[in-house]
Amino acid sequence: MTYYEAALQVLRSARHPLTTREITARAMERGLIKPQGKTPHGTMSAELYMRLPSDPELVELEVPGNGRAKRGSVRWTVRRGRGAGRQEGAGAQFRSRFLRTGCSRQADTCS
Repeated sequence: MTYYEAALQVLRSARHPLTTREITARAMERGLIKPQGKTPHGTMSAELYMRLPSDPELVELEVPGNGRAKRGSVRWTVRRGRGAGRQEGAGAQFRSRFLRTGCSRQADTCS
């Protein structure tokens, strides 16, 4: 099973958004992934960010701030019906890579 498949399985069974470290820990506990490197949470994070533009089910939630994201401020979840992802967590804001960069999902162009 790939890191991405493991992340989706963990997120589908979670009741609330999870950080990358939480997703990785749960996937390892369940035996879904067998990491060989020193930073499996880094690999999981890279995989999720790479898949974010192409997967409409995957949602990135982050607490807005100035500058780079702080550890634990970015959480991941999957869409569960209409409007899911926008109602998670106090102060959390739905953001996708397309919204941050001004890209259009339909035209695959960036401004």
